[in-house]
Order: sequence, then C-alpha cells, then structure tokens
Amino acid sequence: MTRAAVLLNVFLVACAGADSPPPDSLDPAGGDSVQDSVPDDSLSDTAPDSAPPCEAGLTASIDGVSVAALSFGEAPARGDALTLSLTLHNGCDERLRLLGHPDEWVSGAGFSLESLPPVLLEAQASTAVTLRFEPGVEGLAEGGFTLPFDHPGSPLTLPLSATVGGPLSLVIVGDGRHVFTTHDYGQTVAFDGYETLTAHGDSLQRGVCAGDGRFVAVGGNTDRRWWSSEDGVSWVASSAAGSPIGACAFGDGLFVGFDGLPLRSTDGLSWSGGGYSPGEHLRAMTYGGGAFVAVGDAGRVVVTTDGISWSIDQQICDEDLGVVAYGDGVLIVAGSAGRIGRSDDGGLTWALDTVGDGGNTWRGLVYGDGAFVLGDGAELYRSEDGERWEYVNAVDATPIAALGGLLFGMSGQTLAVSEDGGFTWSPTITSAGGLGLSRAALGARL
Repeated sequence: MTRAAVLLNVFLVACAGADSPPPDSLDPAGGDSVQDSVPDDSLSDTAPDSAPPCEAGLTASIDGVSVAALSFGEAPARGDALTLSLTLHNGCDERLRLLGHPDEWVSGAGFSLESLPPVLLEAQASTAVTLRFEPGVEGLAEGGFTLPFDHPGSPLTLPLSATVGGPLSLVIVGDGRHVFTTHDYGQTVAFDGYETLTAHGDSLQRGVCAGDGRFVAVGGNTDRRWWSSEDGVSWVASSAAGSPIGACAFGDGLFVGFDGLPLRSTDGLSWSGGGYSPGEHLRAMTYGGGAFVAVGDAGRVVVTTDGISWSIDQQICDEDLGVVAYGDGVLIVAGSAGRIGRSDDGGLTWALDTVGDGGNTWRGLVYGDGAFVLGDGAELYRSEDGERWEYVNAVDATPIAALGGLLFGMSGQTLAVSEDGGFTWSPTITSAGGLGLSRAALGARL
C-alpha cells in the first residue's frame, strides 16, 4: 500500500469515529447539517442569543513564527525529498473540524502530505502536519496547501514553492586513476579517462568524496596521492611523502581521510595529520551523525569526530569489512562471509548479523530514499532499519551511490540505474576502457 493510501485510510477511519451523526442525517455535500427535530413553534422569543461565530479560525506557524507561504528551499533534480513540519492552531474557544478530502488539500507536482492532522481540533489546541516535496526536473516548482474547516475564515490557504537545481554530478574512480563522470545521472558521459593499465600503482584511487563544490579522490601506492576537481572533468594531481590515503569522506566543513591515523583538510587541497597506526588495514569511510567512521580488515572499526585522532578503535568481528554507510541515525558496516554490523550510538557498540547464506562478500552498501541497499554483484538486499533485511533480487550491479529514488550501480564497466529500490536495473553508459571502477561520490559542481 502506498504512503498516500495509508494516510487516507487513517483519515477516513478517524472521520468515521469522530462525533459523526447518523448516516441519514448527513448533508449530501458532506456537511454536518443535522435535521431539526423540534417544531418551529416551540422556539420562543425568550431563547438566549447564540454566541457569535469564532473568526480566529485556523492559523499556521513554523517554530512559533506565523507563515503565509511555505518555501521548501532548494534541492538538486531528482534529489532527496524535502519536508516541512507545520503547526496548525485552532484559535477558537470551540472545537474545529477539518473538512474536505486530504487528496484535495495539496496541489502542485512533487508536493504531498507526509502526515495528516486529526479530524477534530479542540478549542485553542495545536497539532502538527508534515508536507513533503520530491524534486523533479530543474526549475521553480509551485503548488498550494488548502485546508477547509467549519469556522469563518475557511479555508486556510498557503502557497507552496521549491527551487529545483540541476542534476548532481556522479564521479566514479578506480585503479590507474580511472575516472568516469556523468552530469545527468548516466544519460551521457562527461568524462572517461585513465592514466595507466597498472593495477595498484601510484595512480590507484582508493576513494572519492565530495563537498563544498569540490570532488576529491585519494589513493596512491608507495606514497600519498590525491586529486581535486570542481566539475569531475578537469583534475589537479598532488602528492607527498607518506603512506597512501585509504579513503575519504566530507562532513561538517571537513574532508577527512586516513593513512593509518586520521588526515584532515579544510579545502581538499592540502592535508594535515596522518601517520602510521598499528592495527588492521582500513579500506572505506563515511560521515554521519557528526562522526567519520572507517572500516577495515579483521573487523576493525575506527571513529573520529575531528579528523585528528581516533576516538574509537575496536575490532567488532573476525571478518574483513570493506563497506560502511550511515542513514537515519544508524551505521551499517559489511564485509566477507555475509557479515554486517549495526550501531545506533555512533559506533560505540555493535550488533552483528549475517545477511545471505554466509558466502557473500559485500562490496556495495548505500543509503537512500529511507533504506540501506547491500550488494555483492550477484545478490541485492534491502533494509529500512538495518535490522530486518529482505532479499530484493539476483542482480549483477553492485550499488555505489543513491540519491532520492535513484540507485546507481556498476556492472563491470557499465553504469546501471534503478528506480524501484534495486529490483530492476537499466544499463546506461559503458566506460570505453581502463581498469575497474569501485568508489563513487555525488556532488554539485561550482
């Protein structure tokens, strides 16, 4: 059942049970016009005057500030959904009833209700309603929220708007400084190039991240290497003595990587910190919940909040871990023998599980559209909470990135896209050559 159908069922059930008059007393138009049961001549001139109708009606606010219009801000085309929580207040000293059909309250492409208010709002009471916007094509999106009620001043009317920017760029990297970039979610190739056909040379790119309008790829083999770009097409290469940079992530205005110990950069162009750290080899990193989390061989998990030192360094299992993702307050790590770990306290404690038959080596893990997607190039699993995993399908695309309702995966040298949670995939563009592609980042161009 869709979210809209669930919300509508809840609203209709509430309507049916909220002080409803008998069915034969309802006005055909849906109002509450209960038929008179007292003869006209029983009314006398001595009856008290009825109270004047309340004109305060229904008002709307966000964080205590009254609003006359709602702007969702800006999002990239096909990007993650935006939400606004609106407070509705009944300013009358009597109960207020919402009218009409919920499907008619919101208009405009991409706009919808994520949660419904109660049918009845008590005197001087407030309630919350959440509106949702799913970005589509580039441009200005406009709509309206019209909420009728049974008091003077009805309906409450609020214009809705959102600005949809251009698509994000997807940059995929791998051995031989193989870079594959698309600016339109896989419809066309913006850049496809590589330096060598030598695996694990100093052109090896071990990770890529994006932030502040910049893409940064990191790697190396005998020394420290990194590459930066503002569009995923033109790159500036840099190097320094030291160990290779294993991976990177962006968050809270910082690029953070590691070469054993954390490395940090405020611009992606110069790095500080790092150095040898005893422990198992680290392979992947993500950012979420105010922390950078990296995983590696023999179940090693490390955490830093500042890019200067590890605040947590522990072994959570015996299996090698190669991928990590964060979403909705939850960290998921995964690796060989089907092993996964789940943490909801920033990596301090972990619950371990096995997904699949125990023979999978998980090579792709992403979070998008409210769910984690896990793959090994043969099978795909999905979970909304990281605890209960459901088999999706047998697919040869390994998930590498997610945005809104789009999943991106690599099948060999071909980029594939899924719009149904990973059940089916559509091949889009194929790299012309070079070595393998394994790490990806989505980001906006300057």
